[in-house]
Amino acid sequence: MVSMMVQPALMMSRHHPRRPPFVKHVKTGERLDVRRIMLPIRHVASSSHRDSRKPSVEQVASGTDDRIAMTDVEKEKPIRPFWGREWLPNDVFRLVYFVGLHLVCLSAPFYFTWPAFWVGLSVGIITGWFGITLSYHRNLSHKSFNLPKWLEYTFAYCGVLAGQGNPIDWVSTHRFHHQFTDTDKDPHSPNEGFWFSHVLWVFDKTYLTAKCGEPDNVGDLSKQPFYRFIENTYYLHLLAFALLLYTAGGIPIFVWGVVMRAVISLHVTYLVNSVCHKWGERAWNTSDSSMNNWWVALLTFGEGWHNNHHAFEYSARQGLEWWQIDMTWGVIRMLEALGFATDVKLPTEQQKKQMAL
Repeated sequence: MVSMMVQPALMMSRHHPRRPPFVKHVKTGERLDVRRIMLPIRHVASSSHRDSRKPSVEQVASGTDDRIAMTDVEKEKPIRPFWGREWLPNDVFRLVYFVGLHLVCLSAPFYFTWPAFWVGLSVGIITGWFGITLSYHRNLSHKSFNLPKWLEYTFAYCGVLAGQGNPIDWVSTHRFHHQFTDTDKDPHSPNEGFWFSHVLWVFDKTYLTAKCGEPDNVGDLSKQPFYRFIENTYYLHLLAFALLLYTAGGIPIFVWGVVMRAVISLHVTYLVNSVCHKWGERAWNTSDSSMNNWWVALLTFGEGWHNNHHAFEYSARQGLEWWQIDMTWGVIRMLEALGFATDVKLPTEQQKKQMAL
């Protein structure tokens, strides 16, 4: 999913899917892919884990237990303040950058031309579809399929130009989201409010580090010189691309091809974090609030089938039903047919039965 929210949820039901015989040896918090290889997923509480959450005598006496007395319903936690907190220089920069983009968007109607519009649409498709959805999310974050390194880096660079962050930071945040979905450690937990899960989390590095720790879950990327180089020079690539479009077409191309395109792309991606944990339908027995939302799926090239994704996060296909439009899956199928995409992962019928509601 800058790989850059809704009042706290009602009491979440904690159902745990039964395990078929061939996964009896799998520990809680693990799942097999189609090759029966262990895949890390977020922690799913076992009954013993739930029992361990019972308040101690000291917690009850001091009033520090986080649940309503005589129930298992957690108390509403205070929302993280936006202004009255520590602001790091990077937080300030991101806020100024974000607000600046939106202010420039106000001028878009005055600089509208059809060539500028089509440039913005084309760049948005290339960077959002191939860069964020195909590369950052399904290829790098979940390893749903493999690509030759030259093609992997090409798609990843498209994601860089989307303006949502460098691959290492984006992938790290998304992996933390799946590991700690809808818990206090979720980087953009919907339990902290709709707008926090949608965008406010982006401007609070101190809070995210306190919740998740340092990004130590991306060793597969950080050991590659290409991704370290992009991490260290990220904003230079955005600046160079903006100057290139401005030189090619002046202010109209800059406004529509850089600014409007970036703002729309950001919010479309953020819809998955916010809307798809609030509105939609559920088809799978996941221990989170993920939802399938058809209109978000259309805007995000298939990412809106979010309950499907949380049930089978390793799957290269997120629109699991024939009627669930998933354009990114179509691209992956094409890459597979051409011999570029290999080890394409999909859930088995047995795994679907295991997770079905």
